[in-house]
Amino acid sequence: LKSCAFAWAAMVSVRAASVCFLFAVASIPGGNGQSPCWEADVEYTGTEISTRSNVKYSGACQNFCLSDTACQVYTWKSDLTCVLFSNTTGTAPLADAHSGPGACEIEVDGSGTTNPSKFFWQVMEIMRARSTKDFRLTYRAVGSGTGQKEFSQVADGDYSAALSDFGSGDIPMSSTHYNQILANGRRMVHVPFSLGAIGIFHSVLGAEVGSQGLKLSPCILARIFSGQITQWDHADIKADNPDLDVPAGTKIQVGHRRLGSSSTGGTTGYLETKCNASWTHVSTGAPMGSGSIITWPDLDNFHEVEGSPGMKALIAYTAYAIGYLDAGHGHQRAFSEVKLLNEDGTWLTSSEAIEVEDADGNNGIAAAGKAGVDSGSIPSDTTADWSSVNLYSKAGPNTWPIVLVSYIYLSKDWTMMTPGKAGILKAFVDFVTGSEGQDLLADYSFNKIPTAMNSWSNTWADVIDKPGIVTDFTFENSTDPWDGQHSDVISVKRNSYSMWKL
Repeated sequence: LKSCAFAWAAMVSVRAASVCFLFAVASIPGGNGQSPCWEADVEYTGTEISTRSNVKYSGACQNFCLSDTACQVYTWKSDLTCVLFSNTTGTAPLADAHSGPGACEIEVDGSGTTNPSKFFWQVMEIMRARSTKDFRLTYRAVGSGTGQKEFSQVADGDYSAALSDFGSGDIPMSSTHYNQILANGRRMVHVPFSLGAIGIFHSVLGAEVGSQGLKLSPCILARIFSGQITQWDHADIKADNPDLDVPAGTKIQVGHRRLGSSSTGGTTGYLETKCNASWTHVSTGAPMGSGSIITWPDLDNFHEVEGSPGMKALIAYTAYAIGYLDAGHGHQRAFSEVKLLNEDGTWLTSSEAIEVEDADGNNGIAAAGKAGVDSGSIPSDTTADWSSVNLYSKAGPNTWPIVLVSYIYLSKDWTMMTPGKAGILKAFVDFVTGSEGQDLLADYSFNKIPTAMNSWSNTWADVIDKPGIVTDFTFENSTDPWDGQHSDVISVKRNSYSMWKL
């Protein structure tokens, strides 16, 4: 390497067993109006880093030596985040580094479905409150479709890498994205972590509906969401709802999501499965199809909304509206819910399905999961194409007909992750799929994943390609003197005031 005489400034602070370095170039030979050219803080647990003069300035990588014989490689990304490697070929991450002056902080960022977002945020806050380590976990609730895009691609159409560290959706990765990931030499895994219901909610006044509730069969629902039935007093709606008494000609105000959504995927998948003949465009007669994004009718009673908040607002503030939501969102707002007809001929709402247990102790959501496992429709290979997996219309007297599996999407290859980042991401998935995380799901109207589908421990042990070193974050669930105070322990005995108040 060409020798360059750079002037360096270094700030050093000690945190437990870690040494934090802040390096900044104070000047660059030749000027070019660039000073300083970059800065970064580096967390390294091991041999002391010493700056050397054999630094190649390229904007792509900088070299430092831990000793006279062992050189390390910094690989730079466009956002000035760097990774310290344990050899000169840049294949084995050794330490964590992040852009900007200040603290040595490990960051893990995800995006995806809005449905379990509050659950994710609670888990992230719990982990942060229980740790002495400097790390930050973030989750951006943008819908399953956007989450799949940002996990499968680093930019629109560029499948060479992922933009996010993990994605999440209440639908499996689409076959299109999955195949593009493979075509670009990458592999991914699905980590199922919960079951949830999609409910159909409405804003027809209770006095107008009657004491029996609003009943809509799959084919009637298909004709409403395809624009073939546009009025609440339609004869075919009245046939199942003789007590329905609305003003003559009252329009049905239909809400649908604008961007890719697992709720859209679940609802349209159910309608396509159950009533394909009626699930056609009112204007062309063409199939409506299914998926997180479809083409909706262009009618004056159809309303495009953004995200679950937009759907909730439509149902809350628009008279005679109907829309689909993750059941938990609808239950939290105490919306009126449509009764659907399940495979056993039972009319019920998702809240009723959640409350009633069968002989095996499964409620109507868990029963759908068990049926999926028993039928062998859940792949055993977490790296396989899961795009055809669904839990629609499973048998059982109280089984809900629109049940979704929620997933975390992860890259199979973690070898380029730093030890801390790999450790924190693993700890997050450990928490979500572990007993404490699974117990929290009920607070958000989600169900635990069936034991037969909770495959994360095997995926971590046998599938994930790990970096040479992974920080082993452990969980202290009862007082463990001395060991519980270590920096890599996430302790139930440590908390924040805000989390305690919850």
